[in-house]
Amino acid sequence: MPVAPVPPDPPRERLLRRAVGGHVEPRATPSVELRTTRQLLTGYAFVRATRADTFGNLQFHRSQRNFCPVMATAACVTIVEVDEDIVPAGTMDPDQVHTAGIFVHRLVKVPPHPEGIWPQRRQERRR
Repeated sequence: MPVAPVPPDPPRERLLRRAVGGHVEPRATPSVELRTTRQLLTGYAFVRATRADTFGNLQFHRSQRNFCPVMATAACVTIVEVDEDIVPAGTMDPDQVHTAGIFVHRLVKVPPHPEGIWPQRRQERRR
């Protein structure tokens, strides 16, 4: 029994389908047909911040600013580990706040690191 060939996907649609794992929902508007994907939802996000105030406003250090704010806004519950002391609300400069306190649910002050980044063990070479 002959099988009808499958028509090829347009290149743009094929790339979009590959990028999102095939979960593309077509939606039509009066002027343009849109292709939307499902949003990223997580239950819990564990985030580490450099500074925080009692309201939950967060400041991140260097590369933490790439990923932590996105995960804090996408999660249903955000738990934050704070390196420095948690300061009173209103003492942080509003221009330096990277994540607003509305997205933060719990703040935890972590103890300082031990001497050095990693505890060093000395290993003897076997001869």
